Amino acid sequence: MNFGRVIRRNFIALVIGLGVVACQSGSDALAPSTTRDTEIATLLAPSPTVQMTMTFELPTEEVTPTPGRPSFGDETLTKYVLRIRLFPAQHQAEVEEVIRWVNDTGGAREELPLVIEAARYPNGFEWLSAMQGEQTLTLEPEMVNVWKIKGMFPVAEGEMTELTLNYRLNLPEIPPPSDTAKPQIYGYTLRQINLVDWYPFIPPFKDNEWLVHPPGYFGEHQVYPVSDYEVVLEILDSSREWLVAASAMGEMDSEGRFHFSLQRARNFVFSLSPDYQINETTVNNIRVASYYFKENASAGEAALQATAQALELYSKLFSPYSRAQLSLVEADFLDGMEYDGLYFLSKGFYNLYDGTPQGYLTMIAAHETAHQWWYSQVANDQALHPWLDEALCTYSERLFYENYYPDLVTWWWFYRINYYQPAGWIDGSIYDYAGYQAYRNAVYLRGAQFFEDLRQAIGEEAFFAALSDYAQQYNGKIASPSDLLDLFRRHTTSDLDTLLRQYFSSFSSQ
Repeated sequence: MNFGRVIRRNFIALVIGLGVVACQSGSDALAPSTTRDTEIATLLAPSPTVQMTMTFELPTEEVTPTPGRPSFGDETLTKYVLRIRLFPAQHQAEVEEVIRWVNDTGGAREELPLVIEAARYPNGFEWLSAMQGEQTLTLEPEMVNVWKIKGMFPVAEGEMTELTLNYRLNLPEIPPPSDTAKPQIYGYTLRQINLVDWYPFIPPFKDNEWLVHPPGYFGEHQVYPVSDYEVVLEILDSSREWLVAASAMGEMDSEGRFHFSLQRARNFVFSLSPDYQINETTVNNIRVASYYFKENASAGEAALQATAQALELYSKLFSPYSRAQLSLVEADFLDGMEYDGLYFLSKGFYNLYDGTPQGYLTMIAAHETAHQWWYSQVANDQALHPWLDEALCTYSERLFYENYYPDLVTWWWFYRINYYQPAGWIDGSIYDYAGYQAYRNAVYLRGAQFFEDLRQAIGEEAFFAALSDYAQQYNGKIASPSDLLDLFRRHTTSDLDTLLRQYFSSFSSQ
């Protein structure tokens, strides 16, 4: 059903999502014979500090002065309160961000790392101020995408502190497709603005270390903790009527600002366009929405159908979907990417859609929907262990076809996997492979072969019982390879060592 919601300054339609074509396919996914090597985007240092005063106010809830115990109910999660004033015509945004950080690191902290992906782009990020209560903080770059907050009052274990950051975003233009550059998602095109990884966040702390990594030439390097979000969006100085897809549904106040709330999420993202068309359906009272450009209405409907089917299937096989909404957005670039509640699907797949499920549009919609479980619900270190989510999502495509299009399973194995004659250890980091194809072939494709062989080795009942246990036991956590493999071992009496030595470098010498 086409509900055609449009933001005309008096309405907003929003989304929740996931995604990426194998989380990173670009032009390589458009035809089996194409190749692509990727490069890191140009990086830049910060801008000088200046003062800025925001014109909107924070929520009126009281907060215990820093440092102190959390004052937002019984919550123990870090909370992000974000106020963004977006100027689409100028490709700029002004942001006030309040981080209510709960110290769960096991000791007192006087410094914190801050992941700032927007700082990677030329003139893309301008620091304006940083405060802890009345205390002015200093920020120093450690990596191109990681800064350190210094000058804090000590925050004891279990206590909450409040950090207030002011900054300006100068959005980069999303470049055209390239065989030598990694596809860019963050920024703008003539038809679309994508605010992804747009706000600084405190990374997770696990096994006595902060989980932060530099960008790679391919793959994803971010590791996201579970956090709560309150977000206000104000669109200014624009004569265009913007439709907004976001990680949660929103409401508009009397001043024309849009308010969003999202709990226990990995991140919060927006995608805006004056050209979006929308189609939606409902699966088990969950709203599924497809945002697409009008020339691709048929493909937009097909992507919606595939997403709804995958959502229903994975909710049965793995665990129930945990949000009220899931949305997919046609990307105005040749790539896809998953986020919590919202995923992008490459416009190339829409353009190539032939009216059948035998293509990348359907295949990758199933893949990206699976990321709501293997990325959002159960996270992992994407830089060091990308196979944990990518191989599982690729194999989830196989589950999708065997349940809805069983006659196409053989086609899927050939077109998606075996055509490439994949090789390599599946357990490398994103920094270990010689190029994108080697990374994809090992992590995604050989990874899918591993799960097929594992399924055959331990049987249907044990295989799906282990996956369901994994989805539920590690919900909201950051899982490790041993967490998943140990669950499979518990569900079978079969010896898995020979199989593991075949696919994993870490087992090859055992």
